Order: sequence, then C-alpha cells, then structure tokens
Amino acid sequence: ARPGRKNREDRMNAQSLQILLLFCSIVVLAYMGLMSQKRVKKAEDMSVGGRSFTRWDIFFSLFAFWGGNTISSIVELSFKDGVMAAWFGLARITMLVLILLITGGAFRKLAMITLSSFVSRCFGSPFLRLVSGVMIALNFTIFTVSSVVGAAAFFTTILGWSVWLSVLFTVFSFLTYTTLGGMHALAYNGKILTVGQILSLLVLAGLGIWQAGWGNVTALEPRFFDFLPAGRLGTVMMWMFTFVINAFVAQAALQIVMSCKDIKEGKKGLSYVLSGFVPVIILSVLAGLAARVLYPGISAVAAMPTLATNMPSMVLSSIVVIGMYFTTLGWASSCILSGGTVAANDIYRYFVPDATSAQLIRASRVAIVLLSLFTVGFAVLLPSGIEFWTIVGFVVRNAGLFPLILIGLFWNAISRRAAIAAALSGSGVGMAWYFIKFPAFLFDAHPMFVGMLVSIAVVTLGTLWEYRGRLTVSASGPGLLFAAVGMAGLALCVVFAPHLAAMKITFACVSYAVCFLFVGVLFLIRRRNADGSLYVFEPDFS
Repeated sequence: ARPGRKNREDRMNAQSLQILLLFCSIVVLAYMGLMSQKRVKKAEDMSVGGRSFTRWDIFFSLFAFWGGNTISSIVELSFKDGVMAAWFGLARITMLVLILLITGGAFRKLAMITLSSFVSRCFGSPFLRLVSGVMIALNFTIFTVSSVVGAAAFFTTILGWSVWLSVLFTVFSFLTYTTLGGMHALAYNGKILTVGQILSLLVLAGLGIWQAGWGNVTALEPRFFDFLPAGRLGTVMMWMFTFVINAFVAQAALQIVMSCKDIKEGKKGLSYVLSGFVPVIILSVLAGLAARVLYPGISAVAAMPTLATNMPSMVLSSIVVIGMYFTTLGWASSCILSGGTVAANDIYRYFVPDATSAQLIRASRVAIVLLSLFTVGFAVLLPSGIEFWTIVGFVVRNAGLFPLILIGLFWNAISRRAAIAAALSGSGVGMAWYFIKFPAFLFDAHPMFVGMLVSIAVVTLGTLWEYRGRLTVSASGPGLLFAAVGMAGLALCVVFAPHLAAMKITFACVSYAVCFLFVGVLFLIRRRNADGSLYVFEPDFS
C-alpha cells in the first residue's frame, strides 16, 4: 500500500505545482496585456498593432498561433496513423509559402485589415461586407470553441477539473490580455507562448522516445511508416486543399502578417516560421509514435495528456502541461481577436459607417467579450458537436469567400451580383450537402468541395454573362499554364473515374482541376473598355 500512497502523493504534488504554474501564467500574461494596453491609442493599434511589427514579432505571434496547434494535431494524428501525419504539417507549410509569395505582400500593400472589407471594396458592396463579416466572425467563434473544448478535456484528464471550470479558466486566461492589448498583447505574449510550446515539444519527443525505446518505435506495424497510404489519400488531399484555400481566407494569420511595418519584415518573419516548422513536424511525429508504443490502448486525443501525466519528473510533466495550455491560448487568442476585429470593422461599421477610432476600439473589446461568452456557451452545451460546427464553419467561410478573394486579387471583371450570389449559394449548398447525410458525406464528397464548385461556377458564369461582348482573351503564360493543368485534370478525372470513385476522391480531384481552370480564366479572360483597351481595376483602399 505504501508505494500506492506515495504515487498518489506524488500525483497530488505534481497537480499542485501545475495549478500554481497555470495561475502564475495568467498573472504574467495579464500583466503583459496591461503593458500593451498603453500602446492602443487608435483602432489600427488594436487590430494590426499599428503596423509596427518586426520580423521577430511576426515570427513569435504566428508561431504562438499555429505552432502549438500543429504540434498537438500531428501528435494525435501520428499516434493513430503514423508518419503520414507529417502531411498535415506539410499542408500548413504550403499555406505559409503561398502567404509568403502571394497574399501577404498583396494585402499588406493594400493596407488591409479584414478580408471582409477587402471583398466589400473590390465588389463595391456594403452588403457583402456584412455577409462576409458574419461568416468570418462565426467561423472564428467555432474555431475558438474547438480549442477550448480540447483544453477542457485536457484539464479534466490531467487535473480532474470539471468541464465548467476548465472552460471558464481557459476563456478567462486569453480574455484577460486579448481584450486589453489586442494585437500588441498577442505580440508581447507570443514570445512567452512560443517558448513554452517549443519546450513542451522537446520534452515530449525526447523523453517519449527515451521511455519507449527507439527499437520499439521502429518495431511498430508497417502501416505506421507508410508515408501516403492509399486509403488516406482523400484525407491528405483535403488537408492540402483546405490549407491552400486558407492562404487566401485565413483572417487571423493574415491579420498578424498585416501588422508588419513593411513587406520585407513580414516576409522575413514568415520565412522564420517556415524554418521552424520543419523540426516541429519531425519531433511531433516522433512524440506520437512514442505514445503509441507506450500507451497503445488509449484514444488518440489522449496521447499528449497521457505522456504529460507519466513523465518521470514533476518538473518535466509541468513543462508539458504549461506548453499544452499555451497551445490553447495561442490559438484561441488569435481567433477571438480576429473575430472581434471583423465584428467591429465590418459588422458594427455596416450599421455605423462613420464610427470613430475610439468607437471601433470599444466595439472590438465588446465583441471579443461577447464572442468569448458564446464560446463558453457552445463549449459547455455542445461539446460533442464541435466537429460538426467546425466543418460548417470551414464550408461557410471558404466556399463563400475564396473565389471572391481570388477575383479581387487577379481579375478586372468585377460583378457585384455574381459575387453575392456565389457567396450565398456556395455556402448554402455546402451546408445543405452536409446536412443531408450527416455525419457521413453524401456520395463521399466533402461539403467544402461541393460548395466550392458551386461558388466558382456561379461567380464565373455570372461575371461572364454580365460582361458579355466586353471581354477579350489575353495571351497570359500563367493563365495558359493554369488552364492547361485544369483541363488535363478534368480529362484525367473522366478517364480514371471508376478508380477515383473506388478511392472516394472523385470530388476532391474534380475540385482541384476546377480551381486550376478558374485561376486560368482569371488570367486569360479580361474586361475591356469601349475603345478596346483593357479596363484597369483599382479599388479604393485608402
């Protein structure tokens, strides 16, 4: 009985230390929020840090947002599927590359704050600003809920807290500094959160492999070392598709990048994040495989908490616990700030178009608090429905906005009516597709693929019809390349239709091909003036 009593005492001591560290973390983060509040003097200070961020501010803020979430996702996925989980990280790297090469510089040059305002100004529609603002705010509330639910499960497992207490503690933690300092607070605390996340990963991977034994890890079933299993090809394609789209619609990440003081600093910060993600992917996969060896009977979602609970040292266990806690804060604070920014700049401003800077700051803070309250309600009342709402959020935002943002960036044929119809029909059809056979997908087609196909078709055909007789074909090398890839992709989909159907990736392949063809159309077909010259599209972003 004595060893059992000693184990219980050690466990209680570890929990006491972890709780103390958690509360100390809140105090430090809240203090940093108070410090950063002094720098919030106008609306842009709250939303984009006054556009004063250096490359290191960008690095720490982005890593705090995406780093921990990537770590926890890959550990869970590699526990279940092995090294193929690295594709999740590679998909995120692809997204970062696209932001680095395309959207980051373009949006910063336009001094953009929200995607909703970008879409509204491109298409000259205040109504689109309201619709896209509601889509994005809802989306980020859902993302915050999923993060808080994960944290609640973690606290319940590790510390034995109730769901209510876990949810309230987590929401209060990021609310204390996000409401005060906005983007400046995210930059200040990003350094703390990033260090905690990296230390947690190093402990997880290093001690996990040491405890499991390298020989035991390599002796796992061969399926754990299949980099691209045929049965998971559809999943990998979905990851890639989602994160490529996110490079154009990821408001939270783009809002951080928009905070850079110039494009050069922003690109440097993004390149640092890209470099840091390579070891993160490798170490996260190793941690998941180690958990598989040590605790094969647990669920995948319990991999990280179980590794943290069974660390040989109270201090090391606490490092992992704090790192996991920081993962939630990094993700949730960026999501809730972006949701509040969109709610203030696009929803509130739709009804109060002449709002002053002081009014926008107040509106942002009120929106952050309100969205946090919604987060608590959803997290407690609908914990088992988070996956459903997450898919709905992705479908609504991505299907509704992605084609419009591409048009705003690359096309000079702007149709307000086609844009509104595309946003509503793409999101609506995607949701309906999901509801018809929930929780499965009708014809094995992810609703995002279906909604995207509808949205692209509506906005393209609508725009071509509106400007019929005023369009010309431009000899564009990129346009010809994208169009050729799209046409070849569609042809291959027809030729290999039975094989694609058997692998359940027909809609995924068709969606990829249509997106390439859509981009080709944007570059090849151009609007012209009455005298035959090309129409120059220059929306006012002053």
